[in-house]
Parts: sequence; structure tokens; C-alpha cells
Amino acid sequence: MSKAIEFTEGGLQVSFVPGTAFNTLRFTGAASDATVRAALLGVWQHPGYVYDRNELYDLREARYDDLSSRGMRELAALNATLFDGHPDHRSAILVSEALMFGLSRVFRAHAGERGDNVEIFTDQAAAVAWLQDPA
Repeated sequence: MSKAIEFTEGGLQVSFVPGTAFNTLRFTGAASDATVRAALLGVWQHPGYVYDRNELYDLREARYDDLSSRGMRELAALNATLFDGHPDHRSAILVSEALMFGLSRVFRAHAGERGDNVEIFTDQAAAVAWLQDPA
């Protein structure tokens, strides 16, 4: 099993917390295209990180200072490259603002094969239920 990881880039902190049913990545602070990409790369490439189960990306405590649809497309391409061969794992993106919901849809649309396993939620209980659904 993976170990807890914290990574900070600029004003954005990403905390990776492994769980038994799914892993959680919690984002706190100022999110921009550059900080999100760097922080996620820091976690995803950390030797203690293992992509072995569904994941919840909790963005509710992030401030969206400089995010763009172009940045989301680039992040989707990076994600598809790093996790090619793992299409079975689901990723739930949990947001609280309409802007991030829309940008997350851009990510999903450009995630290629992985996009079928990505959903965006505003309700934590619904996100958790979807991650735990064996379908």
C-alpha cells in the first residue's frame, strides 16, 4: 500500500492519503495551471505513490487563481501518458465551484480512454458511492 505524501508547489499543497477502498488527493491553496501540474507530478512520480485503486481528487479547498482549459487539456494528456494501461481505476473529481466543474469536464473530455473512468461531482457522498461501486 502507498504511504501518505504531501507536496507543495507555489501556493498549492496536494496531500495524498491512501485508503483501503480508494485513495484521496486533497488540494489546498492557490491553483494555477503550473502549480497543479507540478504538484501532481510531484505526487505521481514520488517513489511512495502507487496507482493501485480508485482515487478521489478533492478540489473544494483550492482557490482557482489561474487555471485554463488549455492547462486542463495538457494535464489530461500527461495523466493519460503516465497511467496508460490502468483504465480500470476510477477518478472522482470533487469540486464546489461551477468554474472548476467546467474545467474538470475539459479534463475528462481530453483524457482519452481514461475519460470513461473520470466523473465530476459536487457532492462528496455521491463521489464516494461511485468510487465504491464495483461496476
